[in-house]
Amino acid sequence: MRRLARFVIRRRWVVLALTGAFVVVAVVVGGGVADKLSLGGYEDPGSESSLAATVLKEQYGASSADFVIVVTAAEGDVDDPAVARAGRRLTRELAAEEGVANALSYWAPTTTPPLKSEDGAQALVIGSFEGGQDDAILLAEDLGPAYTRDGDVISTQVTGVAEVGRQAGETAENDLKKSETLTLPITLIALIMVFGSVVAGLLPLAVGIVAVLGTFVVLTVLAAFTDVSVFALNLTTGMGLGLAIDYSLFIVSRYREELHKGHDRDVALSHTMQTAGRTVAFSAGTVTVSMLALLVFPVPYLRSFAYAGVAVVALAGIAAVIVLPALLAALGAKVDKGRLFKRKDPDPESGFWHDQAWRVMRRPWLYALTVSAFLVVLAIPFFRLNAGQVDDRVLPEDLTSRAAAEDIRDNFTSREAGALSVLLDDAVIADLERYVPL
Repeated sequence: MRRLARFVIRRRWVVLALTGAFVVVAVVVGGGVADKLSLGGYEDPGSESSLAATVLKEQYGASSADFVIVVTAAEGDVDDPAVARAGRRLTRELAAEEGVANALSYWAPTTTPPLKSEDGAQALVIGSFEGGQDDAILLAEDLGPAYTRDGDVISTQVTGVAEVGRQAGETAENDLKKSETLTLPITLIALIMVFGSVVAGLLPLAVGIVAVLGTFVVLTVLAAFTDVSVFALNLTTGMGLGLAIDYSLFIVSRYREELHKGHDRDVALSHTMQTAGRTVAFSAGTVTVSMLALLVFPVPYLRSFAYAGVAVVALAGIAAVIVLPALLAALGAKVDKGRLFKRKDPDPESGFWHDQAWRVMRRPWLYALTVSAFLVVLAIPFFRLNAGQVDDRVLPEDLTSRAAAEDIRDNFTSREAGALSVLLDDAVIADLERYVPL
């Protein structure tokens, strides 16, 4: 760390110039990363169900219920002539859409009773899309709003695998924007309050920008070769900003302490990197290795968290031990510029935390057992955790795809929209009688 500190001090302007160039390139290359990421990826592509679904779609043109329209009669029931005509017309319209492999409904090609609700006021139109899951979700972006209607004869709501995936992706993207809008100003104010000056408070944001934008580039490159979930962006921004603040607090606080001891800039920064810098490097390395464990899972959704987690932690650590020291070397004592109030730096040899550290060291087993017991109590609810597949129930209740799916669960006797498909090869075709009486 001492050699690295000396190199950064001597070449600080080169490091900062290269960092600036990197940020510009990262904005250009990774700025549109959200459009390249997958909205699905919740299933293991090597599982029997996924392999069977691929064969069914490629060889038979059959697939899951990508697009389900819940049709509600404005008056009477779905067997009324006007409603039936509107239903058949809607089915033909959906079947004629580009990218739709096939479409069927309660009214067409023949009346199918399971697609009618118990009270007779609702019926289903089911469409299957061509291509993979991402293709289906992109098609649902156009068809979802177009087939959500409120007419004089019928009204419609849309659900299905593709529509749920579309609304889940949009919800995640909107939530991410809201989170950034709300948390960044609050975080900035908190940093300025903690550091006591505007300049010192802005330094963690510089580390966070490098980590987040750099991770966007990594995800963009990976998306060209494999599926990367769009939810990796949420992990990237959250961890990027959090780690940037955490690591910067270590380094900036220690650097200011060294300056206040009377050391000049170079000595203060050298001492900082040998202590806080080494701590940050080990911390980043440990977290990076732990995130690699997610690569074991074959599900793209989980592997995406490994891609984003490893990249953002590694880049945050690199930025903290290279870019941040270069900024401190360039600023020198001006790190306290923009001081808003007089802040007395605490004496590291006294105070609550100093005394608490000694109390813990005097009774390590007592504190270890107490904290462990507290963590076990917090974990009790997770001992009965029942994991399940992602479906409409992960969405807010006010979204149309969830409301339509709730209608199907509550009002229909069977789940034809989620019917199980069975694929049998020629060698076991006789087993068909186990599923369908011949």
